[in-house]
Amino acid sequence: MFHLFFKKSGKTGVLSLLDDAWGNYNSQNQKSNSSSQNSTTIEEEIDGKFVTLLHQNFSSHPSYLRPKFASDNQFILKHYAGDVRYTCNGTWVSSNVETLTNELKSLGNQSSLQLVREVFDHGLSSSSSGDGKPMAIASNKKQQRSLIRGVSIGSQFKSSLNSLVQKLNQMEPHYVRCIKPNLAKLPQVMDCGEVLRQLKYSGMFEAVRIRQQGYALRMEHESFLKTYGMLSMKDSLADLITALTSELKLTSEEWQIGHTKIFLKTRLMEQLNMMVNLKIRYSVRRLQRFGRKVAKERCGRLITAWAKLQLVLRRIRKRRLACITIQKVWRGYVEWKQFQIYVSSLICVQSLWRKYRAVQIADKLRHPYRDLAYEELLELESKWQSELDACVKKAQFDAAGKLEQKLVPLRDAIIANKPLTREVIDETCVQLESQLEELLQNKEYEACSSVKEQLDEWLLKKKDFPTEEELQEEKMVLEGKLEDCIAKKSYQDAEKLRKELDMIMVKLQAFRKDEEEALQKEEILEEENEQKEFDSRVQLEKRIEETEFKLAEFIAQKNYIAAEEFQTKLDRFILLRKDYPSRDDLIKEVLILSFKCTDSLAAYIIFLFIIDGRVEIGI
Repeated sequence: MFHLFFKKSGKTGVLSLLDDAWGNYNSQNQKSNSSSQNSTTIEEEIDGKFVTLLHQNFSSHPSYLRPKFASDNQFILKHYAGDVRYTCNGTWVSSNVETLTNELKSLGNQSSLQLVREVFDHGLSSSSSGDGKPMAIASNKKQQRSLIRGVSIGSQFKSSLNSLVQKLNQMEPHYVRCIKPNLAKLPQVMDCGEVLRQLKYSGMFEAVRIRQQGYALRMEHESFLKTYGMLSMKDSLADLITALTSELKLTSEEWQIGHTKIFLKTRLMEQLNMMVNLKIRYSVRRLQRFGRKVAKERCGRLITAWAKLQLVLRRIRKRRLACITIQKVWRGYVEWKQFQIYVSSLICVQSLWRKYRAVQIADKLRHPYRDLAYEELLELESKWQSELDACVKKAQFDAAGKLEQKLVPLRDAIIANKPLTREVIDETCVQLESQLEELLQNKEYEACSSVKEQLDEWLLKKKDFPTEEELQEEKMVLEGKLEDCIAKKSYQDAEKLRKELDMIMVKLQAFRKDEEEALQKEEILEEENEQKEFDSRVQLEKRIEETEFKLAEFIAQKNYIAAEEFQTKLDRFILLRKDYPSRDDLIKEVLILSFKCTDSLAAYIIFLFIIDGRVEIGI
């Protein structure tokens, strides 16, 4: 097939005929331009002449076939994978035309720009012939001819193919056949029919058959002597070949001896490998027999020495066991004494711990609400009181009685844990005074003394919890005394009064801070109550509309104070829209998040779920 395309022994190749047809095409094209004929008809005629030349020159070639039908514009080539039919439909010869002429190349090579010269020099070097010379200057005759029509595509292909063949001849090529297991490119899938078709049309079967019929195996002299030298125990290759030839009665049909390699057929290689394996087995068996003999002698000596050693070790073991027994008994006794101490200590610790836990449990039973704070106790009382009222309404008197029993100790705990403040002190003093008056009216003078003592104690506690007005009065008194001391130049007393005044100022600041915190808590509670008033966005929007309506009324009435209050409420209600988003707000938020999300498909699915109403939205 290679010689069909190129010249061999004076014959013309397919590419040369294509170049000749290309020259005829140029002349006909010029005539057609002068006579204004149809260019398509001329191209078809030139392709027909090219096919006729192929039939005339290569009809007897083994790789060329002339079709029985439509032979005017078709020809068949026998490739290694099968027969291929080619059809010349008017584009063969015209496709061989090189659009860039040599006149334009020479003009570009003479340019004053270095970049343009390098581009055209590269174009000339790429169209060089097989010997490295440019096609345009390979010979004077070809140079004169190429100045008219330039270098064809076929000539460029022929030169590049010649350079490739020269490189292949200088090297030792190795070919790798890649077989696709399936056309779908799927893993773990083997299409046997497709694999068989690829092996068939890639020529693998023919290569294997030729390799099997010929000298399929080739080995260098050193490798052959190293592998099969054991068959004759010879040191030289010539002695080994002579021994194998005489022993196996080999002929030149089964192997050939080259200058550097030995060529073998597969059957002979298998026979030699079998002989090598047998030789190795025989040698291994002899070594095994010798090894077993040596092993038996060594085993006899070892068994005798082992028996003597065992007798000595047995005596040593008995002495060691006796020592170990004595040590074991002594250590056990020591550990037992230590264990008794640990047990007694542990019992003492356990008893103390049980006592501590019993005291805690008893205290818990006596005061079950001691661990709860005052606010938690109030919440628990309100909860149980609401449950009690509900039970009374439902006529569940058994449950109401149990709740009433629970409320009695709870209220006692509330009274006991109530934080001591000035208000609590005042209430207690009022209660004690009323109780004292009742006792005096009833003339119970013995009980009056105890109540009077309690009243005095609570009155003394008022000094520890002064009111803001008392602190202001004390502040004014101290400021007056401080001015008197400064006037009398009694600076030590003034310093003492200043420290007392500073303490009063600190207490006043604490009062103001507590008041501010109380106001903030009230505002937070009001906001929470307002938020709890709304169950959905619809209620919030209704409240906003009502507030806007009232605000407009107050503005119309010129009641700006009330309008300002309602304006603040309206602003607060508008801020609550974030806590009660609508369906449209949620959809917009999901769309924004979907663009920011790396997995846009997941965001799109969430959006579809919201559209379908599958996601619960608090509206």
